[in-house]
Amino acid sequence: MKTKKQKKIKNKKTFVDKVHTDNDFRKERDKGYTEGLWYAVQQVLIFEDEPEIARGLINKSGVQEWEFRKAQDENGFENERMYKFLDEVFEKEDGEEDCQ
Repeated sequence: MKTKKQKKIKNKKTFVDKVHTDNDFRKERDKGYTEGLWYAVQQVLIFEDEPEIARGLINKSGVQEWEFRKAQDENGFENERMYKFLDEVFEKEDGEEDCQ
């Protein structure tokens, strides 16, 4: 027979349980990851002039194009150059619309 304390512990969510099930936390974590990654891409592209490294970061990240565009919308740093770079990475032709 379980005591009241044992029953209480069983029903109590741990921090790890909350992290894995809390959608708000997951969204904030993912947003932070995308923003941090986008910051790194900007640094590599603008200040180091290494477009292939920046392209590699994007391609290996698993982050979708629209998420990078949203991060750029919120960031606003070097807009013209960064959007042009995204177009190149995701192979958009001039005037082609995003399907999303």
